[in-house]
Amino acid sequence: KAGADISQIQVECYGVRRPACQGFNQWPKEVDTIDIDLLCKDLDKIRQLGKKAFMVINPGTPLFKEPLSHCDGVLIMSVNPGFAGQKFIPSVLPKIEELKKIFKGDIGVDGGVNGQTAPLVVQAGARVLITASYLYGAAHPKEVVSQLKSLR
Repeated sequence: KAGADISQIQVECYGVRRPACQGFNQWPKEVDTIDIDLLCKDLDKIRQLGKKAFMVINPGTPLFKEPLSHCDGVLIMSVNPGFAGQKFIPSVLPKIEELKKIFKGDIGVDGGVNGQTAPLVVQAGARVLITASYLYGAAHPKEVVSQLKSLR
């Protein structure tokens, strides 16, 4: 209601974190199961307001297929959230490929996306690339944008 067109929900908020990451300063935040019904209910609330609802999934958390029919997009984190400038985690590529086979909505990737990794995630099935460090650190941002757009 404040004006956002897209709201993204972190799926790890709907499950019990793995023992190694339950503490405040323990990373990465990962879960093995989630409360599917509660997540779907929250995604539906966003969509009932006429807005797009996305799920966000950390690299080590599995892909949950049940909520896909309740969302417009999925953002796959390709780094563990919270620390800028991290390196891309290649083990997310099969997750993107699997998602592409079963989901028709937007697939995004955030974390470590740059000139070398962007072609890989686009080939895997992503169409939304979050490129903060790569774009904002570029000497020629317009060239970066052109290069990324050419990957379609």
